[in-house]
Amino acid sequence: MKLYNLFGIISLFPLWSFRANLDFLHFFFIFLIFFFIPLVIHFKIIKNLSSNFTIFFSAWMALLFVYTVDQNIGLWSSSLKILDTAISQYIKSLIFLLCFFLLSLSLILIFKKNGIKIFFSIILSIFIFNILDTSRNLSNFPKIETNNIFDNKKKKSKDQKLILIFDEMSGITSEDSNHISGKEAIEAILEVFKKYNFNIYTNIFSIFISTNKQIPSILNFITSEKQYLFKKKIYPEKYLYLNKTNNYFQTYDLNKNSFFDQDYINKIVIYQSMYLNYCNHQKVFRCHQYNPFDKKIKFLPGFKDSIFTKIISAYKNNASATSSIIWRLLRHVNVIDSLLEPEGEKASFKFILDNISKSLDNKDVDLVFAHILVPHIPYGFDEKCEYDGSRGTNFNFMTIDQKRSQHNLERICVAYYLDNFFDSLKKKKIFNKLEIMIFSDHDSRIAQDELGSSIIFAKKKSGSKDSKIISKITTSNKVFTESYYKNK
Repeated sequence: MKLYNLFGIISLFPLWSFRANLDFLHFFFIFLIFFFIPLVIHFKIIKNLSSNFTIFFSAWMALLFVYTVDQNIGLWSSSLKILDTAISQYIKSLIFLLCFFLLSLSLILIFKKNGIKIFFSIILSIFIFNILDTSRNLSNFPKIETNNIFDNKKKKSKDQKLILIFDEMSGITSEDSNHISGKEAIEAILEVFKKYNFNIYTNIFSIFISTNKQIPSILNFITSEKQYLFKKKIYPEKYLYLNKTNNYFQTYDLNKNSFFDQDYINKIVIYQSMYLNYCNHQKVFRCHQYNPFDKKIKFLPGFKDSIFTKIISAYKNNASATSSIIWRLLRHVNVIDSLLEPEGEKASFKFILDNISKSLDNKDVDLVFAHILVPHIPYGFDEKCEYDGSRGTNFNFMTIDQKRSQHNLERICVAYYLDNFFDSLKKKKIFNKLEIMIFSDHDSRIAQDELGSSIIFAKKKSGSKDSKIISKITTSNKVFTESYYKNK
């Protein structure tokens, strides 16, 4: 009985709750829902059924074993490597968990008490391992203040530069713009850029349709796919200029950035998501990466910034298959929203722009560089440009026509928030002295068989007093290189 009791305590203990920046009330609900209530059920089951070793008792112990392995190791990534790639990740995870459960149940039925002793030694080992594993702790989250030294470095460029990269935003001549809903989106985009004296590129394309190729190529002044492939033969990386990072809160490190290397740039402030890390560069002054558990974040109206959103987001951050499935189901029935990327980053879009504005107050900064996961799927904006999480969870049930309509709405909202952002910079008397470039990495990718990747692209020089439409067919890589590459 002592063994069975301890088996339940170790199995159900929510170690994941200590890996998020939670308050006492959050811990109270977590331990009540995920630990105390299930533990009471466990004690009653072993008291009434363990003596006869019934099939129900065996199934319960097998279920606890699978749950423990999943919570402490995380079976989500493992389950993705099996079955047909067309099957939903959540369905694959369910199938994987079911197979694991049936295997565990079979072993318990065969070995009975000895089987539970073996399973207990396994869960005790992985529980201790999980305690020692700090990779998912928030203490491992990238720090804002870098260790780079700037005491003897002065601002080099005459005018501050601001670069905003929006993720997955279609351009003026895209298929999304040709949709019946595209006219309003084009008008909103052109209106805001004309209002603030930007030159607007209407026939501009990215050379790649994936972020992991497009952004490293553009920041290293690669102007064609042929040039990229030639350099790829020289360097052994899977993706040119990218390394897979060991940090749980980041995916790729950018290991070469020729744009940041330029002599006229010295002090850089970064705003980034977890996907691409730009902050290892020696010129980075501050590194702002979206942190889902930062208590200072302000979300858009409509976002369910509730206790249960925080709890389930922290649970999902555990990377277990069980937590992912529960997180997805609760979002689907519109009980919670998600703090995690990319949902939480989109819901805090205005907050991010407000913080970029604060960074521009520092006149010693040469460059503020931001790569924001907006309007990247999952969708989230409604007609008021407020947040509606149900639009993201319904993505897989939408037709291409519906996806285009929603993407165009998202583009309208990007224009709306940019308008407010630029207006705030004008009121602070910052805007006119800024050199600004805004573009997207690639288009919406709603239909993968489309030729080309029409993107949004606009730039403004310091003191610009008019706006021009540039209709020449070109690529973002060429325009970026022409704008910022200086021969040494």
